[in-house]
Amino acid sequence: MLAALLLIPIGVLTALLLSSADDQTTAVQEIVAVSSDVHDDLDLLQAVRVEVLSSSWVTIERQFPEFFADADSQMFAEMLATAQQDVDALLDQRPDDGLRERIAENRRVAAASSAVFDLGSSYGDTLNLIQSDLSSAANLLARAGHRSGDDQLAHYAEVLQASTEFQVSSSDEFYSWAGLQAGLLLGEPEQASIEQFTQATGRREADRVRLGGLVAPDAEFEELWQRIDDDDLRDTYRETLKEAIRGDSTTMEDLPGVQQQLFVQQAQNEQVQSQVDGLIDLASENLDDEAARLVADTNQDRRGTFLLMAATIGLMAIGVAGHAMLVARPLRRSAQVTEKIGAGDLTVRVPESGSREIRVGARALNEAISSMQLAESQAVALAEERLDDPILETVVPGTLGQSLQVAVQKLTDSLAERDEFELRLSHEATHDGLTKIPNRTVTLRHLEAALARSRRSRTTVALLFIDIDRFKTINDVHGHQVGDMVLIEIAQRISGTLRGGDLVGRIGGDEFVVVAEPVADIIDAAALANRILEVIAEPIGINDKTFHPSASIGVGVDNGVLTTDELLRDADLAVYRAKEQGKGQIAVCDEGLRAQWKQQERLENAIKRALEQDQFELVYQPSFSTADHRPVAFEALIRWRHPVGGLRGPDEFIPTAERTDLIADIDRWVLDAAAAQVAAWRGVQHFDSVPIAINISARHLGSGSLVDDVSTAVKRHEILPNSLILELTETAAMEDLVTAARELAQLRKIGVRIALDDFGTGYMSLAHLRSLPVDHLKIDRSFVTDLEADTEESLVPIIVEMARLLNLSVTAEGVETTEQLGALQDLGVHSVQGYLFTPPRTAAELPPEITQVLRWHSLTKR
Repeated sequence: MLAALLLIPIGVLTALLLSSADDQTTAVQEIVAVSSDVHDDLDLLQAVRVEVLSSSWVTIERQFPEFFADADSQMFAEMLATAQQDVDALLDQRPDDGLRERIAENRRVAAASSAVFDLGSSYGDTLNLIQSDLSSAANLLARAGHRSGDDQLAHYAEVLQASTEFQVSSSDEFYSWAGLQAGLLLGEPEQASIEQFTQATGRREADRVRLGGLVAPDAEFEELWQRIDDDDLRDTYRETLKEAIRGDSTTMEDLPGVQQQLFVQQAQNEQVQSQVDGLIDLASENLDDEAARLVADTNQDRRGTFLLMAATIGLMAIGVAGHAMLVARPLRRSAQVTEKIGAGDLTVRVPESGSREIRVGARALNEAISSMQLAESQAVALAEERLDDPILETVVPGTLGQSLQVAVQKLTDSLAERDEFELRLSHEATHDGLTKIPNRTVTLRHLEAALARSRRSRTTVALLFIDIDRFKTINDVHGHQVGDMVLIEIAQRISGTLRGGDLVGRIGGDEFVVVAEPVADIIDAAALANRILEVIAEPIGINDKTFHPSASIGVGVDNGVLTTDELLRDADLAVYRAKEQGKGQIAVCDEGLRAQWKQQERLENAIKRALEQDQFELVYQPSFSTADHRPVAFEALIRWRHPVGGLRGPDEFIPTAERTDLIADIDRWVLDAAAAQVAAWRGVQHFDSVPIAINISARHLGSGSLVDDVSTAVKRHEILPNSLILELTETAAMEDLVTAARELAQLRKIGVRIALDDFGTGYMSLAHLRSLPVDHLKIDRSFVTDLEADTEESLVPIIVEMARLLNLSVTAEGVETTEQLGALQDLGVHSVQGYLFTPPRTAAELPPEITQVLRWHSLTKR
């Protein structure tokens, strides 16, 4: 009886020891397998990158054959053939038809294209996919190393992971540098290429520091690492980046030198990569050796456990056999059963027959066997984390059973809490904290997967970009808490409108996207957008207020070749068009819109160059007092003196600049130039102390930097703040009244005067006007034109009276006839501006014009 009871803790201990050994063996086996995957992925990534570089040279030679000799062409062709053979050989070792199809498509694009940038765009997704697999394998390797419980094995796994990441980031740095060189060679490098190279350099430096810290304590690694770190190529790369930023572009005549530099740099890069490969191989060898040692130790521990169990059972069996010899033959059966138990067979039972003592002993031994079976089953269930297994609810009889059940329950609760915590962390990492729908990262990952599925199934994916109209006004007027409630309700409405398989995610403050798959065509996608538009437009009641939201939706449809970023760009272009058409609209991206975007992108780059090369200039149009006929202000108007296209008016470039932060850069340039002109006119008759009026964009007003920008210009040129008048259109002010009022109040506080331009063309009420700190109203030229046709029906008298009530001065723009001038004087307009007096002139051309205007009486009917 006592011997049988002793088997219970021995069995539980044995089961737990064996389970721990199995876990350790599984982790080691996983490490060995993943280590091989890391090597395979790294080899494939490097081989594909060599193929990209070789193919780029072939493409450049095809585009500019006049700069290459026949020997160069043959050399490039051989380089490409060798690179493709290496890639094919590595692909043969992995069963991945999808990747093989991607490589084949890349090669078709390379063979048909004559532009290097098309080549880079085509191979980009393939490289990202391989690199993602490599990163996942390296992370899995490090986790398995820690899970093994062996510090040395975990260290080698971390070194191998860090070496792999350093190899990848070093390669990224070289190839992004080579792409930057191609940009310098073929024209001006794109900003994205510079940013990509800068990011690659930063990642490589971070990986270098991390790897150096890991290998520093290990002399075996340190010597090899020191050689790698001494061969650093950072200085060469940085010089190239400086050239790109300075705009010192290379011409095609420099091609031989660039080609030689690239080959030399490629050879140096391959030397560094070869040394890193040596570090990776050393880490792998140590990892394999340590894994083999750990497996051997684990097997030895397992054998020791079995031997201990067998010895214990044997001693118990001997005791039982001796007792059987002393008492009765039936006890021999108990000894036989005990012997089978010692061999690991817990399915046996002792016949409960014979004398009462024998029956009691047999029953106790059978109960002990059952308890041992239950304890073993519970230990295995816990080791395998099967927390829902009913076996964990069963209680072993007796005090020992109660103790085991308490331990089982605590372990079960702990594992359940861990699983729940991991699930909560996973959900928070992938979902928006406010609306509980997928966040930007998950949404874009889903879009990428949807595009991959559409390629295989030959279906179509649509992307709907949803921008809530006037949402900022809700936040500013009613508070962010109300705004959050509106966003939650809209997210729920969109989710309820989707079909099975569609996904909605939040990618910004008031921006959502819907990934719709599959869709039959653009009509099907537009129909879904219309349904979403309808549900968003339904009233929302919050507390005692009712809101009537609306949205603008841009629709992009995959044409079979778009990347994730390109499809997102199409939808973004479309939503911008929808907003231009008015609120609550749907727009679809087509080839015309893409062409317009490319043209706009070229114009944006030209504007940037114009700012850098000081191609802009200011002209000035004065406004004159109707009382004493003297100039009261000079409005600064920007012109672009293009080196090829000649003089361009603002209508040709300001609308494009207003879509980006370029408009704020232009505003700053105008501010500085106007302040400089104020300083230059100091002491000049008719110009001294006359302020200059400057037009300010809505984007600049809402950026939060306007007050600092104005203060900087004033201090730099040492002028008085009241020598500047900032003009803001009525429409721009209405976009965000709260921000406009705050910023304009700060400007007024430092002494700058404020004018509301194009007044009457928007929807500003008297109440709105009272809330803004404004000094002047400028009547739009369209009302001045109407004034001549019908004075009684004109809005000018109403505007003048409104200004009088608010104690504001009034300027009429676009005065072209003496009849208009006379009518405006009769209505009490304070100042006038227009071609009747002078068109906009440069500063040098203004003095004679001013002299003529001073003879005011010659222009009037009186």
